[in-house]
Amino acid sequence: MANAIFELEQALADFDARRSPLGKLNRYRQSRIGHVFNRVVFIFMGALAIGFLIDPMVALAATSIYLIGEAVDTWILTKLPDWIEKGMPLTRAECLALFGSFLQTTTVCVFIGFTWIYVPRESSMILCLSLIGGSVVNALNALTLNRVISIMRIGMFAILVVSLALIDLQRFDTFPTYVIFNLIGTLMLVYLLVPFVAESTHERRKGNMSKRRLIAQGLALARANESLYTKQQESRRLALVVQHASDAVTLVDSGGKIVWVNKAFTTLTGYSFQEVLGKKSSLFFNEPGVVNKASQMIEDALRSGSSGKVTNESVAKDGSKRWLETSFGPVWDDAGQLELLFIIDRDVSDIKSREAELEDARVAAEKGERSQSSFLATMSHEIRTPMNGIIGMTELLSKSDLSDTDRLYVDTIQSSSEALLTIINDILDFSKLNDGHLTIKPTTFALYPSLHEVMNLMRPLARAKGLELVLNCQADLPKTVLGDGGRLRQVLINVIGNAIKFTDSGSVTLAVSGRQDNGELHLNLEVSDTGIGIPEDQLDQVFERFAQADTASTRRFGGTGLGLSISRRLVQLMRGDIQVHSVVERGSCFSISVVLGISKCLTVTQSGEDRAEPDALLGTRVLLAEDNMTNRLVVQKFLQGSGVTLITAENGAEAVDVSRKLTPEVILMDMSMPVMDGLEATRRIRALDIPQPVIIALTANAYSSDRETCLDAGMDAFLSKPVRRGQLLHELSLATAKARAHSKAS
Repeated sequence: MANAIFELEQALADFDARRSPLGKLNRYRQSRIGHVFNRVVFIFMGALAIGFLIDPMVALAATSIYLIGEAVDTWILTKLPDWIEKGMPLTRAECLALFGSFLQTTTVCVFIGFTWIYVPRESSMILCLSLIGGSVVNALNALTLNRVISIMRIGMFAILVVSLALIDLQRFDTFPTYVIFNLIGTLMLVYLLVPFVAESTHERRKGNMSKRRLIAQGLALARANESLYTKQQESRRLALVVQHASDAVTLVDSGGKIVWVNKAFTTLTGYSFQEVLGKKSSLFFNEPGVVNKASQMIEDALRSGSSGKVTNESVAKDGSKRWLETSFGPVWDDAGQLELLFIIDRDVSDIKSREAELEDARVAAEKGERSQSSFLATMSHEIRTPMNGIIGMTELLSKSDLSDTDRLYVDTIQSSSEALLTIINDILDFSKLNDGHLTIKPTTFALYPSLHEVMNLMRPLARAKGLELVLNCQADLPKTVLGDGGRLRQVLINVIGNAIKFTDSGSVTLAVSGRQDNGELHLNLEVSDTGIGIPEDQLDQVFERFAQADTASTRRFGGTGLGLSISRRLVQLMRGDIQVHSVVERGSCFSISVVLGISKCLTVTQSGEDRAEPDALLGTRVLLAEDNMTNRLVVQKFLQGSGVTLITAENGAEAVDVSRKLTPEVILMDMSMPVMDGLEATRRIRALDIPQPVIIALTANAYSSDRETCLDAGMDAFLSKPVRRGQLLHELSLATAKARAHSKAS
């Protein structure tokens, strides 16, 4: 069928090409060249007659002139295809053909003129008129191929006849009767031939049109047949696909009755085609007396002609339940009326089962995460509680009169405790980062003092190893900035501490620079050392958790391998990053970039420890609710000599009772105590009809969620164990001022 269409298309294209301007010119050219022999023979016959009967020289002269014109015309027509192929415009080619025809017609007219003039009239008239009549008929035949040339030729022969008549009139002063009769006879012959030629031309044109119409109709029919065949094949394939599809396919009429189902329908539901034919589809998917959502939506679609999709549980013939994803849509007839509704049911029971498994896994994961958080909180409390006693007691011991040996022992205990606390803090910070609980809390802080504070903290470590600790700071940096100064100091302490740890000789340098852009400070901090360096193939590992460039380094230098990982995550929270460049045995350079706000505020967060003003706590009644005896002792010693009146309670119930009786101004409330915890005790104290104290949470729990829990319970502030003396005195000073201001106001 495709071949037939191709052949018909080719035939139609060829037909139209033959009748295009170029096609007509080619046909005219071929016709003229094809009949050149006939024309020459026709002229030669006349020339022979003239030569034998009248004058050979006249015949030779006339024939020679004719042959020149015929040769030029034929040569031009022969060369036209080559010229056109080389790019000659069609109009120019037509002009050349016109010129050749004009020249050939002129030579024919000259031949006839010679014959008319030099041959006696009685002998030449019929010959000349025959030549003219034949040439006119030939021109008429070419009218459909080249109208301009045909009209030109006919016009030239008409002019020739008039010219010959005028010549005879001048020569003889009058026309002989037989000449007039010959002319009239010739005109009558032409008159009879012209309609014949016109009719034949018209019939030929009609035949051509009919032929083209037949070809076009045949092509249209072939295309229609091919389209029909293609649609039939497509319908057959579609029917096969639907019949053998794994999804159940149902067709229902506008009344909701089933007219067709595929094999998968029977497999899915257990009902055969004969069982469901002509019945409502809703009868086969629902429990008795129950209409599921899919059936309701299908009923609505039958009324509105809408389409949709729904997933619900359906019941098969054997009573088994399956989850089906039901899709449906309308099929319209030619009048735009609903003819059919197709319904496609897909068994998604396995998907639903996997979704349930994933949901169970999610719940289990969340439960595990909560368990992990609970475990870490418990471990934090259980470790920080004794750590509070150890660090507090060593701080008290370090301020007493000790021998050099005893001071060495105390310093060793204190440094070991601080190292253990650093490890605990690293683990908790990393857990917070993973859980998304660790956030950046921007405050206004002084940039230069913060940097110097970090250097002062790290200088004893550097001095102990004989290292030079250098700070190079750009002079024009803003004095105060907006950001989390505590976290920035933590990052610097981690990175500088790491540099000191892995450097045995030389120096550690902190270079600080920055640029201001749109009210923000893009701060760059570079920590470079002259230490052992990091192999190039291990640079990417230094920021991984629990990783160091060399596992032997862990044994040699100690540490969890969490510090740099935590630092990078913190810096990323501050819209920056940490990059490292290193050369083995020459040292490393850690480049830290953060984005800080530029603050014009003069009030900045202090970072010192002993910030309590003298006599600020004099006479303050403080209740300490703490179940751990060591921690009670530490707080008692911290507050010794501060002017505070300290009252103690060993659990939350005692704290409530003491608050009711003694109305303390400030309460230091531990969160985890027997009998009643600190949260419940706080709620009950807030419910008492007493002057409300300032309640400070004193706890080993370190999560921000713990802080929020304390504040929600009614506490005013939050202190995380282990507590330093200066930190405790500062918080108590603030709490005392707040309590006394509230007392004056009331």
